[in-house]
Amino acid sequence: MYRYFKYFLGLVILATLAMAAFHFFIEKSMSPPVDKLVGALGLVTNSEVKIDGFSLTLASEETRELIVVKRETQSVVKYESSWLGS
Repeated sequence: MYRYFKYFLGLVILATLAMAAFHFFIEKSMSPPVDKLVGALGLVTNSEVKIDGFSLTLASEETRELIVVKRETQSVVKYESSWLGS
């Protein structure tokens, strides 16, 4: 009986260590999409970009020309659903 308990405890410890390693080494090292957006906007406008909560601030006095392109696209979406294999 104790042998199964030792195996179970070992698996729980390994799973906990694996989740902790994933969190600290992989998940935290990935930058959020907002940081990527700030970097891209900073490169485009050649200015400092700040995000505070829900507001985006571009610290630049110079204005650049904005080009608007109109493109018509079509997409077909097919959605299927099944309940318990029915």
